Amino acid sequence: MTSAFDRSKKRILIALSNPGPHDNSKKGGLDIPIYDLVQKINSLNDFVTTSSCSGRTAVFTETKGLEKQSGQWIYVTHDRPNFQELMTSIRNQTLSDNTGAFFKFEPFILHVQCRGLTEARSLTQVALASGFKNSGMVIGKKILVAVRCTLKLEVPIVHQGELIVSEKYLSILVDQANHMFDENLARIQRFEGNLDTLSEVIESHKNEQKPRDGRHPRNKKDEQVERDECDDVDNERLVLNDT
Repeated sequence: MTSAFDRSKKRILIALSNPGPHDNSKKGGLDIPIYDLVQKINSLNDFVTTSSCSGRTAVFTETKGLEKQSGQWIYVTHDRPNFQELMTSIRNQTLSDNTGAFFKFEPFILHVQCRGLTEARSLTQVALASGFKNSGMVIGKKILVAVRCTLKLEVPIVHQGELIVSEKYLSILVDQANHMFDENLARIQRFEGNLDTLSEVIESHKNEQKPRDGRHPRNKKDEQVERDECDDVDNERLVLNDT
């Protein structure tokens, strides 16, 4: 009989192999910069990716109406941003008096479902060592690890339909986003390389759990009760590293 994790992983891998309507992202598939990373994680027996973004630079507009607020992406790239393409996207927009816009850089983020707490703890350790200092475990009906960092930029550039910054300032923002893009990519590559040590980290954590000083290990029934208690949690609890 297959476990709940194995059934979940099978469904996810089928969806990844046939994106289309299964993929909720705007692109409709994996981002190229993290394609190999996602494949590497999904090849491991005890892990499967549930969502991901390699990082992006974007301009997002917000329009406040009488009843609700709406918005749209007028510029998005998962590569190094280009100043001329950015300016063209802004100039081609007709912005109303109640519209604002933000220039954003959003870093890599990855959610990974893990078979158990030991695997989640080990993956979190590898992520933290790779520079993703805001990574942590989400413990609920499923055990997830969120791999993320604090490389982020968000600046208002349009207010009440008017561009409130100069083109020079926008070029500075693009340069800053490019620096963040390079650092973001370096961390992704470091994380992918450090995954080669994951099996050693898992084994190390398992050894820590072995009985010492004559103490008896917990039996399988106790471990199952603990897992069932985790499964019954209604609201997921976020466990973050403080660094």
